[in-house]
Amino acid sequence: MLKIKQCGILFLFVLILPAYAQDSSSLELERITVTKSKVHLLTPYSSAVESLSSTPLDLQSRSPKGGIQTDFSLRGSTFQGVLVLLNGQRINDPQTAHHNSDIPLTKEDIEEVQVIPGAGSSLFGPDAIGGAVNFLVKKPKQRKLTLETGFGLDKNKSQLFSYSDKINNFGMRVSIENKESGGFRYDTDYRKFTTSLASVLDLPCGDFGLNFGYQDKEFGAYDFYTPGKGYPSREWTTTYLIDTGLNLDKEGLKIKPNFLWRRHFDKFALDETKIRSTSLNHHRTDVFTPNIYFQKDMEKLGTLGLGFEYGEENITSSNLGKHNRKHKSVFIDDSKDLTDNLLLGMSYRFDKFDTFGNTDTGSGTLRYSFSDKNSVYTAISASTRVPSFTELYYNDPTTVGDENLSAEKAVNYQVGFDHKVETLSYGFSVFFRQEKDIIDWV
Repeated sequence: MLKIKQCGILFLFVLILPAYAQDSSSLELERITVTKSKVHLLTPYSSAVESLSSTPLDLQSRSPKGGIQTDFSLRGSTFQGVLVLLNGQRINDPQTAHHNSDIPLTKEDIEEVQVIPGAGSSLFGPDAIGGAVNFLVKKPKQRKLTLETGFGLDKNKSQLFSYSDKINNFGMRVSIENKESGGFRYDTDYRKFTTSLASVLDLPCGDFGLNFGYQDKEFGAYDFYTPGKGYPSREWTTTYLIDTGLNLDKEGLKIKPNFLWRRHFDKFALDETKIRSTSLNHHRTDVFTPNIYFQKDMEKLGTLGLGFEYGEENITSSNLGKHNRKHKSVFIDDSKDLTDNLLLGMSYRFDKFDTFGNTDTGSGTLRYSFSDKNSVYTAISASTRVPSFTELYYNDPTTVGDENLSAEKAVNYQVGFDHKVETLSYGFSVFFRQEKDIIDWV
């Protein structure tokens, strides 16, 4: 069953960054950017998720190379407490965060993966208790053909085809990938098929992008959801994704309307042998998120941003029932140089949930640069997370939800130091996070 508790948490986090690109702004104090080209030179990886093993993310993965299923954790958060973004748009799965890594894209489709721990992530929406992970889709800019095949122990096999081209002002890429494994032990086998289509149209004052993805998976989940109880579980998931965005720059005014739709099917057998349990659940979720964001340099007032968002989440489930929830949001941010060395950043977000009421979140940051290489900063942020449909309504022989749960809330305080040179960046931060109404399984 679920319980609600209050706690304060103190963590000391020391970060040593290898030679990956790192960018910092007033709102994103520790944005660690992992690019495909840089990581591949050091440690070739088979999926975008696998590349995250070189960042401060704590990854609990069934198969990082296969990208089968991965739980994200940042700064001691639960796996539910990380906001997952695609091109800056929230794609967290409303059924359970176990499906947050079900992103129907191949490694050839991802340009960068940004990890944003702590205080810099509150602007993007709920779920950022520990921070955020942002996957950026690569724009097709040139002709490129990728053909890969591989095999290994335990009947591991993989095939990848990706082709991109750009003619005049229109670019397109198509990718197809298949991965299979017999597993290193009983009930750890998997298969995954992914196909994606990306397109971009250059406009006189910006560009328009459209991305589509499809992914189908089956995998053995031995004791993954029931640690120590020995259930030979099995899961089947299918994901559809449409992501579209327009980037315009009209005389210094940036306008960015976006729309994202994600549909996810999940079939789960607690015991595939049906000896100890015959529980078989079917779930379908839909997420719709249109939003628009404006930004302009207002000189004395700094760089101001204003955004509006509408979100809707639906689930139809043989176990959880049929549910729908919506939210409306407005968010603003400002970044201003107070002096040549002192930078101030602020953000505020208001969310109106039809099931959990109104919430206010935001952040404030102050950074002082001693030189181009060294800087110190301090920050505070507030974040929230609404319970997943599983936490609210799930019921099986090992798990019982609670529909009376409240939203989690957290306040994060941090101070830190950054040193950046061309080939190596490092820094450290000390943070204190106070959490309220934390949801945990007992």
